This record gives sequence, structure tokens and C-alpha cells, in this order.
Amino acid sequence: MPPPTQTSVFPDEVGPGDEEPKKKSNKGLIWTLVTIGVIALAAIITMLVINANKTPPVEKVTVPNVIGLTEDKAKETLASAHLEMNKVIDEDSDKPAGEVTKQDPDKDQSVAENSTVKVSVSAGPKTGEVPNLKGKSQKEARDALKALGFTVADEVRTENSKDVPLDSVTRTDPKAGSVRDKGTEVVLYVSNGLVTLDDLVGKTKDEALAALDKAGLQSDTEEQETPDASKVGLVLEQAPAAGSVKQGTRIKLTIGKEEDNSVTIPNNIVGMSQEDAENTLGQLSLNVNPNGPTLQPSDTVPAGIVIDSNPKQGTTVQVGDPVTLVVSSGPATPGGDQQTPPGDGQGTGDGTGDGNGDGDGDGDGQNQGLGRNDDYSDELKSFLGL
Repeated sequence: MPPPTQTSVFPDEVGPGDEEPKKKSNKGLIWTLVTIGVIALAAIITMLVINANKTPPVEKVTVPNVIGLTEDKAKETLASAHLEMNKVIDEDSDKPAGEVTKQDPDKDQSVAENSTVKVSVSAGPKTGEVPNLKGKSQKEARDALKALGFTVADEVRTENSKDVPLDSVTRTDPKAGSVRDKGTEVVLYVSNGLVTLDDLVGKTKDEALAALDKAGLQSDTEEQETPDASKVGLVLEQAPAAGSVKQGTRIKLTIGKEEDNSVTIPNNIVGMSQEDAENTLGQLSLNVNPNGPTLQPSDTVPAGIVIDSNPKQGTTVQVGDPVTLVVSSGPATPGGDQQTPPGDGQGTGDGTGDGNGDGDGDGDGQNQGLGRNDDYSDELKSFLGL
């Protein structure tokens, strides 16, 4: 019996060698692998995305204190702490311009590394103090005022100064130490090289010297006699006169002193006639012979010639002092008694006394109390008016 015929599950038209089923099987495998690859790629991408979104651990730093520092120093300090600086201007601060007045976060706070710290920097105070610029040059003064926020007037005024050199600043308006708003105009005053010299006439020497010292001036003094006792010790004259003088000028002062009323009795009156001697002494304002001359006999000096004086010649006396001349009465009387000592000078007799010198006669001729005998020489009688 022949074997039964096997029925194929595939259609007969499949073709020789069964090639078509194998091709279908390969395509399925390829699609399967592609699908697996896509899924794997998606998984990888997903993991990458997930890992990329993860935040790394944050490093913390401590915020340093920068208040009171300059802007540049604050920035340097923050950079050293791995922090950034965000500057803002503080318009309301009275601190110097450029100084840090505030910070946020505050000091000692813990923040993430490379965080930003907000720093307020002063724009400078709205008012300022006018500085003392005495002795500064105009350029130095202008620069200093502008640096403080002030303006400087174009007009520069000059004035006298005892100690500030020519063209240097003497003062300002407003004055040094004044507090003014920024932008206030300041006027400069500079030295013209002159000093104010006061009128010193009538002041005491000490007062005048003190005034000159205060003005920075030197002096030369001299004394001059004055007949006015009220001006003794006072300034009689000054040169130059009061006004403006150059710095360093020496001032000449003339100080009044008491008039020297002393005079010296000249030696040459001896040998003069009584009249000439009296005129010479009178010119020296001396009180000559208030009680008349003293007569003295002399064998060598003619009558009427001055022999001596009291006080003696060469003596220093005061104006108005009395001086008595000693005048020769000529030789002593020949024969008879020698000249008797002078009497008391009060007699008014007729010159015929008894030689005792009391001169108490009743005649009109004044004998100056000599008390001589009657036989005077004719020359002596003529001199005495007898």
C-alpha cells in the first residue's frame, strides 16, 4: 500500500528551496533589535537627563565685614572670600566719599560660595568743613577746596599780613572751620607783602615796641630832649609814618627824655671884665651875681677884672643856679694899714669908716662892707662910685 500523501501547510506556490519564509524571519529579527536599541537609547538619554538635573553639593563661605573700607578694599576682601560685590551709591551718608557704609548680607553670615554681596558706598557728605589754608599757595588752596566739594571764587582779594609771604593765602571767606554745604563758593585772601603800621606817636616806649612786635616789625630807638615834661618817655616821632609798609621794614622811634639843664661854668671867664663875664654866664641861663660881685685886692690883676668865681670854673651846675664873681679891686692901698677883712656887707656909710669894717655911717655910698681907710686909689674910687 502506498504511503499516504502528506499535506503541506504552505501553499504550493512558495517556490523552490523554501527561500521566502527565511526572509520574513530575518526582517522580524531586525525590527526586534531596532526596537531594543531604541529603548536602550531612550533609557540612556533619560539617565543622562536625570543625572544632569542633579544639584551638586553647595560650598558655604562666611561673609567678611567690609563696612568702613574703601570701595576697592571691600572688593578685594570679598574676592578673597570667593564672593562677588554689587555696588550701590549711598546718597544719604555723611561718611567720606568712597567709604562702604552698608552691606547685605551682614558680616559673619554663611552663604554659598561665589554669592553676591550688596555693598553701599558713600557719595560723600552733603556738608563740609572749610580747611585752614593759611600760608598755602593759591593752587594748593584751590585744589584742597575742590577736593572737599567746594567751589572757589574767581576773584582773589589781597590784604596786609605781618607773617604770610607775598601771594600766599592769609584766610578764606567763609573762615576756616566753618561748616558749609558742598558747592559753597569760597573766597581766597592772599598777602600783598605789606604790614599795617600803627600811629605810635604819644605812646610809651614799651607800648610802641609791643605794637611793633605784634606787627612783626623791628625797631631802632633814639632819645631826644624835650622841654615838655609830660612827653618824657613817650614817642615824639616815628619813621616811616603810620600806614602800610613792607614786611621786614625797621621802624625808627624817637623817644622824649628830660631836658639836660646842667651847664658848666666856663674857664675863660677868669681874665674877663666883670661885664663880659656876666654876659657870658647870662647866655648860659645862670643867675649871675644875685648879691653883687665879691671884690678882692690884687697887685697883679687890674681892678674890675674877674679873678675867680663861686662855684669855680669847670663846675657843672643847673640852669638858674647862682654864680658869684670874684672881681679884682686893684692893688692894696700904699702905706697905712693893710686891707681889713670884709665887713658884713650891710653898711651904707660914706666910705669913711674907722677901719673896723662895720660900715655904719649914714652916707649914701654902698661900700660892700670892705671897711677900707679913706685913701683909696682913684681907680678903686671910680670903680666903687665914690
